[in-house]
Amino acid sequence: MKITEKQALLALDLLRFPGRLKHLLQEPGGAETLLKSLYGPNLPLISGWKPKGRLWELGLSALLEQVVSIEKRLHAHAVWLFLPEESHPLSRIKTPPFVLYGWGNRQLMNTGGHRIAVVGTRSPTPTGAARTRKWVEVWAESNIHIVSGGATGIDSVAHATAIKTGGSTLSFLGQQLRSDLSMPSPKWAPWSDLNRICVLTEYSPWRPSRKGTFVARNRLVAGMSDVVVVMEGHTQSGAIHTLKYAKKNRIPGYAVLGPPENPLAGAGSRAVCEGLAQPALSPLQILEFTQQKSSKLHLALDSVGQLKIKPPRASQLTPITDQNQQHLFSLITGHATGLSFEELLYESGMGLPALQGALTEMELEGWVARQGALYYPKG
Repeated sequence: MKITEKQALLALDLLRFPGRLKHLLQEPGGAETLLKSLYGPNLPLISGWKPKGRLWELGLSALLEQVVSIEKRLHAHAVWLFLPEESHPLSRIKTPPFVLYGWGNRQLMNTGGHRIAVVGTRSPTPTGAARTRKWVEVWAESNIHIVSGGATGIDSVAHATAIKTGGSTLSFLGQQLRSDLSMPSPKWAPWSDLNRICVLTEYSPWRPSRKGTFVARNRLVAGMSDVVVVMEGHTQSGAIHTLKYAKKNRIPGYAVLGPPENPLAGAGSRAVCEGLAQPALSPLQILEFTQQKSSKLHLALDSVGQLKIKPPRASQLTPITDQNQQHLFSLITGHATGLSFEELLYESGMGLPALQGALTEMELEGWVARQGALYYPKG
């Protein structure tokens, strides 16, 4: 009986083959060989897994009939399969997926380039949404791929901003593949430019989503990223799960801090207190870390080659009208050796969220630059 490797993968997925055993399929034709052996005279002993259920009991011929029908439907709706290879980031996480179903640009799943996961609440404050847009714009303009979960709120703002800025975005869904196999239609982007969009799920109609699948998909969001950034959320936000998955897999986490009276600042405060993340002070801080993580050449933070954002000339700078920013600029220009965030916090007398916001605005406007842990004047 002739079976293609793709058909064998679909059949194993129907039988709930676990992703942690993917190493058994690494040899060419491995999926086909394993599938046929399951229906041989001697069922192979596979630690921790044994096929069962109605589809298993129907026999190989009946199973393959369903697989052929499913394969045709997948092709008709431009749904492709992605099996992470052994060297792929998603194969190295604690609980790797077996196979993913995707729409859009498959090449975005390649390991080239840098990726930042942006996560947070489904109901952000206007300030949180605006900050997310501004930070994602900086990253997208520097060719950083944005990764998130496709939900409303922070996720959608991040996805939409990346597309609007001309960048690319990957979305891992927590729900199952639709029964008609049609592409999901999230509000954050039209499907006019699939070259910059990649949407994936590990839940097919025969592996339905259930309670916990949205939390489980967070491991994929974290695992596919170089760094995870929590923008805003409650203390029990799902973003905390994403940071926990990131920490388990040694992926750095950052969290934006906010005023104590804002309940959506709880996720950031909890993440920092529990050692899941360090404070996110500006988009350039995270951009610098992400690009240096795999870069052989260290460039200054304000280098055009590194940021791909040319700083404005001093004569083109917008005048500083905010009193807090004027005070900070005066402090920074008075120290030729630069000032750290902690020193500015002490000398300015400002609160942490206010200082963080002011420095971010000043960096984006080109008045100051951060090199390492120190801030220097640029105006």
